[in-house]
Amino acid sequence: MAWADVDNNDSPIVWIGNYDETVIQYENSYVQYMVLDPEAYKAGLPATIQLYKDGVMLNEFNLSYSTDGWAEWDISAIYEVGANQFSIACRGVKKDFTVNVTTEGSRELGLVKESSLIMNYTSSGRSNLELKANRSIWRDSKGNEATLSGFNW
Repeated sequence: MAWADVDNNDSPIVWIGNYDETVIQYENSYVQYMVLDPEAYKAGLPATIQLYKDGVMLNEFNLSYSTDGWAEWDISAIYEVGANQFSIACRGVKKDFTVNVTTEGSRELGLVKESSLIMNYTSSGRSNLELKANRSIWRDSKGNEATLSGFNW
């Protein structure tokens, strides 16, 4: 008897691995998971997986079972402030989990005081054409110049 035939149960198994149950808004968040569909596995086929947020299916795709490691679902672009209900499903077996997203209240997000700046670079007075052509060169009102590099423009 093969391991997938125990009690003649070929129901899929969905594992949820590590994830942060509470996330601060704008932080990256990934959910680790594995899915085994014994029926598909025995036939040499990948499992068909569905991803849900708040009961709405977002994606359906095929995933081969692997013992090499976890698959990851990047939920960073789809979560909202508050409780977010996510699900990973395969052939009617669904694993639910909740991620709570909070706004960070400990950081001072006020404007920088101009008097505390060493140099104040502003786009005021620059045209879009100039910014497009020379966006890496900035000059302040006193004639100081800086060249910015390493940015993914």
